[in-house]
Amino acid sequence: MRRKPNRAVAVGVVLAVVVLVAAIVLFVVVPRVVAAKIEAAASRRALTIAYGSAAYRFTRAEVRDATITPKTGKRVTLRAPLIDARIHGLSPTWILFPRLDATVSGGLDEVVAAIDPVRKADEALPPAERLPIDVQGGTFTWKEPFGDESSIVFGDMRASVRPAEALVTATLRKGRMTLPHLALDGLSVDVKRSTKAGERLDLRASLGGLAGEDGHARIDAHRVEGETTLDVDVEQFGLSNASPKLQGLDLSLSVVDATVHAERSAEGAVRSNGKLAITKLRLPPVKVGPVSVAVGGTVRVSWKGTPKKGAPGTMLIDDGKVEVVLGGRARVVKITGEIALGETGEGPYLVKIDWEAGPFPCAEIVGDVGGALAKGLAASTVSGTVRARGTVRGDLSEIDDLKKSVEILEACKLDVGKSLGGLLDGLPF
Repeated sequence: MRRKPNRAVAVGVVLAVVVLVAAIVLFVVVPRVVAAKIEAAASRRALTIAYGSAAYRFTRAEVRDATITPKTGKRVTLRAPLIDARIHGLSPTWILFPRLDATVSGGLDEVVAAIDPVRKADEALPPAERLPIDVQGGTFTWKEPFGDESSIVFGDMRASVRPAEALVTATLRKGRMTLPHLALDGLSVDVKRSTKAGERLDLRASLGGLAGEDGHARIDAHRVEGETTLDVDVEQFGLSNASPKLQGLDLSLSVVDATVHAERSAEGAVRSNGKLAITKLRLPPVKVGPVSVAVGGTVRVSWKGTPKKGAPGTMLIDDGKVEVVLGGRARVVKITGEIALGETGEGPYLVKIDWEAGPFPCAEIVGDVGGALAKGLAASTVSGTVRARGTVRGDLSEIDDLKKSVEILEACKLDVGKSLGGLLDGLPF
């Protein structure tokens, strides 16, 4: 006699099948759908994303080991161990990065060119697709912002994007800036960009004094509807970490004070003025003919620049001078030329500088002639004047490749005959 199947068993089997199907949908199909949506969302923003795995958590979707880059190249790379997407249905509503490590490389113009298509693609999306984003921690590394051997690294990065408020903010702390001849710690930057009532960008940066020093450096920059202003305030800032390549130049005890103001109109007109002083500076002697000139330990620079007509982004140096101490007195080196920031203020940063020094009386400024000969020569045996001029040309982002020229127009002379007899009498032979 055939036995009827147990109804409870049948129901159990059906439930097991339902659970299995639900599990497949929940843990296999849905994550793939979510992952496809993430890839599509990235693509619509001119980005590519590679990741290790995706998972669905009812009200959240998680993507692990993600790497995000602009489609235009690899100048910018974002790496996130976890992307936490808050979702409604299968559509994301909020993106969280518990940690994001950002790396960019190249000059400012190259980085801007890499991310500009991403910004434009995002702004072209419907409002519902422009999601709020929070970066809760991470790092930021900029390789070669000013050419070879330069970098900017921040050990703490936090950021937020609020499309509904048209607002982007970023806070960068624990920063270190490395230049070819200088390394500076304690850099902090705050950035705020708003487009709700026109384009506005605010940037504030500060650099604390080095270990055991109280100095500071602050930058306050604003861009409103294409018009930019920049103010720099530096007070008693030490350069003890500096390691210049020029033999004889020592900045280990040097202290900097400076005030700088610069502005650029929406049409590209650039103007600037400022003062810079470096004290306790150890400079190598300068050779002028048969003698060397000892340069004092203080250098002061001042300038005033005005827009160059018909050349947006270019500033003429109308009143520039470098003041150095020679022979115990301040001597002025005149500076003229121009500095180009690019039509949009984003580079390339080109300089064409001409300078002229003197004439300075050699009897007032001559230093050590050198060796035993110096013992028999008085300052009165040095005659003539020193006059020189030179040029500096090139891109400021490639400091080591700047082209420099020096022309000695007048050099010191030695009247050896007047003191040669006394010198010979004093020699031990």
